[in-house]
Amino acid sequence: MVGSRGALLFGVAVIALSACAIGSFIGGSVGLALTSAATLATTWVVLQVGNTILPNSYCFKAVVCIYGSQCLVQLLLALYGTTTCINGAWGMDIAEHSGALALGHLSLLGGTALAAVVYGSVIRRKNSDSLDLTQSLPKRAQYALVAALLVHVLQPMLGQLLPETLAWMLSVLGEDLEAVAFFVGWFAGDLGAVANGGVLVVLVLNVLVGGLRGTRYPIMLLGLYLVGRLISPRERRRAAVICTALAAAFPILVFFSMVGDVRSTRGLGSVELLKPSHWSDFFEGATVSQSDYDTQRADPIGNVLYRLYAWPNAASIILTPDPVPYRGFAGWAASWGAYFRFGTWSPEAREEYYQSGYGTNQSSHYGFLNQPGSAVEFGVIADGWSTAGPLGVLIMGFLAMLALCLGEELGLYSKKLSYTSKLIFLCILLKACIQCYVYPTPLVIRYVALYTCFWLVLLKTIDALRMRQQYPFGRQTPAMAPGFAVRREFKSGYDR
Repeated sequence: MVGSRGALLFGVAVIALSACAIGSFIGGSVGLALTSAATLATTWVVLQVGNTILPNSYCFKAVVCIYGSQCLVQLLLALYGTTTCINGAWGMDIAEHSGALALGHLSLLGGTALAAVVYGSVIRRKNSDSLDLTQSLPKRAQYALVAALLVHVLQPMLGQLLPETLAWMLSVLGEDLEAVAFFVGWFAGDLGAVANGGVLVVLVLNVLVGGLRGTRYPIMLLGLYLVGRLISPRERRRAAVICTALAAAFPILVFFSMVGDVRSTRGLGSVELLKPSHWSDFFEGATVSQSDYDTQRADPIGNVLYRLYAWPNAASIILTPDPVPYRGFAGWAASWGAYFRFGTWSPEAREEYYQSGYGTNQSSHYGFLNQPGSAVEFGVIADGWSTAGPLGVLIMGFLAMLALCLGEELGLYSKKLSYTSKLIFLCILLKACIQCYVYPTPLVIRYVALYTCFWLVLLKTIDALRMRQQYPFGRQTPAMAPGFAVRREFKSGYDR
């Protein structure tokens, strides 16, 4: 069985590489579609190989799927014929560079797979304390997930109403918990009908409020919730969820595109936009947006796909080294001190950071506008290619994946956290995985290093305080240690 599976993966990989070569030779939208489909097939091969080497790693699965999602969007863009960048990169056409884009994606997947092989050869043990997402969710974890989702939903608006210090503390605690929406959907069968109905109402209202504020981010939260329900083995009403998702897909896509158009005239993010006096501006902008689509006979779905694609990442591959030269490893290494020196806790610090030319601001070299509150992508693949081409992408992909594996090992397997704390910590790690296609490698590693330590201390402290509250008299016996709490959390009478 193992031999036949290995032969299947090898055969798919050979076919995918051959398709990449043929697509590069053909060129145009057809060639781009062929190379994109081939890189998607290669993504599947890497995912299967990584699951064999690191069967308990959630970060590896998440990172590979995130990389594959960009290949999928690129494939859909090729099929729709929307291959020209209109807001940066001097009007480049990705259909004319399908071979270079395929090489960049393959190098990124190769570095990620190499990290799995190296890390798997060092960590040979099977993690007995791995987080099991197939068992029933404890009551405490249910409350924690729903509370974390509410904090994350309310944080952007409360951050503008609270004093600066409290707003910063709230952002540290709630800003990076978007993956909670996925797990709320994953464990929807344990939450019950009332809780699920309440969560769905909150997410839909958040989408409407986000539209008035000019942000499309709440749509992603709703999507994560629905995806969690769709793929969860615990979902009991899968047919109803599929029908609901299909029925809501087109209106949500149109709304997604509309918000992107309207916010260019109304602004972005301010709570002032929620006042009834500003609602007419939104509806007027939405009407103009729809009229433009009708006049130009444009497809709103194509517009959505255009906005979902990380164009600066593609631009770094196509426009380096000509006209933008390689930075080289010396220049890349020299910028590390700046990544750990600059802070973003105040408007002045954020302005200094953006003026420094580091982080996603490197996309400005490729003709993209980057300013505080409206950042564009400059992910691991762009960081690597702008440094040293395919070799740079291979190395950056390796470093980013290795950092995520170390963070996962430290938080989920090495420390004796409760099940609830491990679940919250996994949400933080998944945030770092998402950043791999948005931010350069040093920022991803910085996030993993700083937030892993912060959340480990915080969650460990919460577990200790909870254990002290449960057993206030006398010393804890070994059976009462925090590691034992993971097993006790699922037993009747404990935290029910």
